[in-house]
Amino acid sequence: MKIGLLYEGDFDEKPLQIIIQRIIGEINPNIRNIEFILKPAHGSINKQVGIAFSLFYSVHNCDMAVFIADSDGKRDKQKKIKTQVTKHCIKIKPDSRNIVGCPDPELEQWFLDEENAIKIIFSLEREDALPYPEMSPKERFRRIITENNSDITTTLSDIYVKSAEIMDFKKLEMSSKSFENFYGSFCKISKVIKHM
Repeated sequence: MKIGLLYEGDFDEKPLQIIIQRIIGEINPNIRNIEFILKPAHGSINKQVGIAFSLFYSVHNCDMAVFIADSDGKRDKQKKIKTQVTKHCIKIKPDSRNIVGCPDPELEQWFLDEENAIKIIFSLEREDALPYPEMSPKERFRRIITENNSDITTTLSDIYVKSAEIMDFKKLEMSSKSFENFYGSFCKISKVIKHM
């Protein structure tokens, strides 16, 4: 299975691949090999959607594509990206399967909403709330890591990956509307995924 992935930041790449693989694995455990065609935007994906669409479908003949952008608290951002994807879909590959995800306000909020993974990684008390709720999700998540990571061989990127590997999707669905929508988008095309 070949999946195109357009995403914003460098720290997003590996965790998003893991999250997508895990979701697809829950829908169809028989899918073993997923090849990702990556298109990092290094910032906003808005001006990259058309280029990515051509790359994914015209160049690499992907089975599906995933477009992910932080909502940055803007409620209409996902709708705008979906409109762009639809426009390019009609032009390039009308029968393509595309998913748009917008972590609200940013990817790190999913890790904070799920919270169990980061508590397990750093052996934090399960019943205690994660500190620094007044900070932005990215700053908060990274500060928690910085203050608790005593292993100098473990990088920030490693913690993002480990969090994605062990996070509880059921808890996250209950805690995050944006993740529930993202997961639900895969479920809507589950018949296609089950037959791959």
